[in-house]
This record gives sequence, structure tokens and C-alpha cells, in this order.
Amino acid sequence: MPEISSMLPVSLPLTGLELMPVLQGGGAEGNRRMPALLNRNVPQGAVVCLFRPMAADLSGTAASDPGAGNVRWNNADPKDATELYISHEDAGEEDISSFLSDLQIGGFVYLQAVADSARRSTLQKWRVISISDDGDYSTVGVEPVAVAGDFLADEALELTLQQPAATSEGGAPWAVTFKPYDNEPPGSNYATLDLRNNRPVLDFDATTQEACVFTSVLPAGYGGNGIAVTLYCAASTATSGTIGWDVAVERVNVTGLDTDADSFATAVAAAPATVPGTSGQILAVTVNLADGAEIDGLQAGELFRLRVRRDVSNDTATGDAELLAVHMREQ
Repeated sequence: MPEISSMLPVSLPLTGLELMPVLQGGGAEGNRRMPALLNRNVPQGAVVCLFRPMAADLSGTAASDPGAGNVRWNNADPKDATELYISHEDAGEEDISSFLSDLQIGGFVYLQAVADSARRSTLQKWRVISISDDGDYSTVGVEPVAVAGDFLADEALELTLQQPAATSEGGAPWAVTFKPYDNEPPGSNYATLDLRNNRPVLDFDATTQEACVFTSVLPAGYGGNGIAVTLYCAASTATSGTIGWDVAVERVNVTGLDTDADSFATAVAAAPATVPGTSGQILAVTVNLADGAEIDGLQAGELFRLRVRRDVSNDTATGDAELLAVHMREQ
């Protein structure tokens, strides 16, 4: 084995398919190399299946069964694909349907020329954004992460599937935070940007229902337990009464939403919060959104918008309400 100082440099960022030496001492198997994705440090996520034999079907792009042992892309240039059609039987006639059914949104699909090929450096890494069982094959909606080279028709490939990083296995819980400068104001009745003691805030009127809108991507670590949205807010001048809010999610799924119109789910309101008796003190108001319809069917790894409105019909505080930050996390 070469010394570390004499080994070839690794291109960055890592795809996860780079081979790394393993400790010797386990016989013939113990002196082999393993892909970096098996290392829990980088990149994270349990490996569902590793190096299953497949073949590249470049004969068409139809959303149909690619044939036993094959992978097909929905674009004549596979690098530009948005869907993969993966047979439930690999090229060794082994059933891989259970691996595909276990694969989670936000996970990864790796395709690479076989180990004994001079084209081993030809590879694709895709992030999973949707998946469906279509009988003898699965349709996997994807977005590219890393691509190197072009596969040949009927080229022998290896398929690896990996789950997204799971918070239950020791990863840090995910969170998304929005601040006033992140606002994408709606066309009318929008909250206005202001400063309070040089702190940016969004001002919401006491009588006209005004809104702010934020855009982000739901982290791959989302586990389907619903989302808690915490609003950090204050009253501009009031020292009595209540402030109410509602929030709504809009799922922006790939090829599934016409972004020329709004399509927010039904708003979920928080219980009105009592205004502090001292002007300038901050409230933290949390709205819990259940998985499913209340988050518009949003899945891990998908683009979304979050709308926040003052619930003027259910609060009593006079003057503006100020929004300082919005924090999203899993329930």
C-alpha cells in the first residue's frame, strides 16, 4: 500500500464513491477498499444497497419498464434527467424492489461504471425528490448532485442507494430560520420593513391583514413528524391586548406546480398571545403544523414557501405588530 503522502489527490467535493483503504487482517476480503459513503463522517446516511449490477438503457426516454437489470433516464442526455426508471431486478437476476421501497426522499442514487472497467470514473450521483413503485420498476424523481462523463448504451453499471442523514443516528436536528431581509413581499397587503433600535423588523397593520413570504428547501433530515413554526414578535407601541398570527405552506414540487399562481395550503392559526406590559419585550409564538395537508404535502428536499400573516380578526392589540424572526424545526 502506498504511503498517504504518495497517494493521488482526491477531487473535491466528495461524491461518496471514492474508494478508501480498509484495515488489513480479514483475509482476502479484509484487504479491499470501500467507498467513502460507508464512512459515517462524510457523507452521512445509511447505505441501503451497494454496487448492485445494472445496465444503462439508452434506447429511449419513456416512463415505462426499462427491462430487467436496466436503468433508464427520462432525457436523451442522462445528465439532464429529472427521473430515473430502475428495474426491480438487477443484472444478476436478484430482486432489489425492497431496497427501492426503503429509499427515502432526500436520499441518494449512485450510478457508476463497474469496478473492472477503464471507465470507472464515469459516475452520477442524484438526490431523490420523489419515488413511486410502478410494478416491475420504480420511478425515482431526482436532481443532480455530481456527474462525471457519459454512460454508453448497455454499459455495465453499479447501483448504490443511500438514505439521507438521520437525526436519530446522532446528527444535529435540522432547523430553518428566516429574518426580515429574507422576505419576498406579496403584490399587495404586505408587511413593511422597518428598524427598531437598529434591529430589522417587519411591521404588520392592526386592521388590514398583511403578510410576508419566505422561500427555502425543507432539509433532507425531515422525518415526517410535522413542523413547528416559531414566530419571534413584539408590539410596536401596545402594552396590552393580544397579537394573533397564522402561517401557511406552499409546496413547490418539481414539474408539479404552476408558479404563476399562489397555492398555499389552508392557513393554521396560533392562539393569540398576550402582549407584554413593557414595550419592546419579545414574544415567541409557536404554530404546530401536522405532516400532510397542513404542510401542503411537502417532502424532505423539496422547495417551499412559507407565508406569515397577522390574524387581525382574532387579536386586540392596537398599533403594528413586529416580526423579528421565524424559526422552523421538526416537532
